[in-house]
Amino acid sequence: MNRLLDLLAKYEIQSTFFWVGWLAERHADLVLKCLEEGHEIGTHTYDHRPVDSLTREEFRESLGKSCDILSNITGERVRSHRAPMWSLSRDVDWMWEELVEAGIEVDSSIYPIESYLFGDSSAPRHPYIIETSSGSLLEVPPGTVTWLGKRMALGGGGYLRALPYLYLVASLRNWDNERKPEPPELPETAEYQGEPVVYIHPWELDPDHPDLPLEGKEKRVHWIGVKTTHSKLERLFRNSASLSFRRAFGLL
Repeated sequence: MNRLLDLLAKYEIQSTFFWVGWLAERHADLVLKCLEEGHEIGTHTYDHRPVDSLTREEFRESLGKSCDILSNITGERVRSHRAPMWSLSRDVDWMWEELVEAGIEVDSSIYPIESYLFGDSSAPRHPYIIETSSGSLLEVPPGTVTWLGKRMALGGGGYLRALPYLYLVASLRNWDNERKPEPPELPETAEYQGEPVVYIHPWELDPDHPDLPLEGKEKRVHWIGVKTTHSKLERLFRNSASLSFRRAFGLL
């Protein structure tokens, strides 16, 4: 975590940190350090179980417990959420109702691509409003680009680790040059200018993190590019600015 925070501080980058509640309980000092360095604190549920494996009641409990823990640590209400493994579905109303009822205003859980693990290739690629019987919230997808008619990840997580730096640069240029739809109406304080969402996990910057009991494809995917991710991310930061969801979408 400190490697990521130091890199963000070096380039004056602000981000949203989606914390698993179970980890936040045990590392409240790091949650506060993120907050004190200007980052937003969002929730990644309490125990990192995929939402589509839970009942409505289990999701409500996990989400609520995580938000309570984070709010007690920071003294602030949690407004942003990302589901473990991008595991929300646009077709399951209760997932979105629970988010709204928990006070979530911005979600980033629908990955508009197809992969062997997750994705919804028919989902919008840019921020959009999801309406529920409990109210509405803003969905902000991770960045994607279209190459040869196929949607591909712009860069984040395993994609950022595995894809070459020149691909990332070309994808960012592609994103900047494409015609984008008008964003939903945002508060006057919002600073969003059409920037893509890029994401990373702290362990992806640490080639010395513990060797997990993984095998085959899972093991290869987990470790690919870990040794070069820090330098790749630093090169991106030298030429890019970044905002937390709170600043980008006016959650003040």
